[in-house]
Amino acid sequence: ECVTVPAGSNVTIDLRGHALTTADAARPVLSVAGTLALVDTGLADGEGGTVWGAVEGGTAGAIDNHGTLRLSLGTGTTVSCTGGATISSAGAEDAPARLDVTAGTVSGGDLAIDNGAHSTLQVSGGTVEGSASGSGAIRNAGEATVSGGTLTGTACVVTTATGGTTTISGGTVTATA
Repeated sequence: ECVTVPAGSNVTIDLRGHALTTADAARPVLSVAGTLALVDTGLADGEGGTVWGAVEGGTAGAIDNHGTLRLSLGTGTTVSCTGGATISSAGAEDAPARLDVTAGTVSGGDLAIDNGAHSTLQVSGGTVEGSASGSGAIRNAGEATVSGGTLTGTACVVTTATGGTTTISGGTVTATA
């Protein structure tokens, strides 16, 4: 089942060390049209939670964002998938999307974050990694700013499409291929 945050809603989900998953390869785990703060205060033993997207061969990622998504995940908390982009963030001209990553790990099979047109991405902490052979951390067609955190890709770490702007003023950027 896909958890949907409708437009106009302001929701906080605390994983508390637990997992959100889907067995449906065609749907993301979370679909955001409103505002979602995804946090993980962890369990007593320090274990982090997970958001796990598409099953093998699927096309949907873990999170589809068309609203405002704030990731402030605990140590050991991972958002990942095996197919497509782990997080896809895209807005419309009259309703831009926003994605803020401050802590945790976003790991993608094909791509960790796909920041589309009319979308703003801010990475100030955490880890964003393309983990499969030939994958990247971020594909940007909107506005992306990296001021902290760690970006890793096995191909091009950050790709900026025509019309997109990317500013990197801090953090660590590493290509492993």
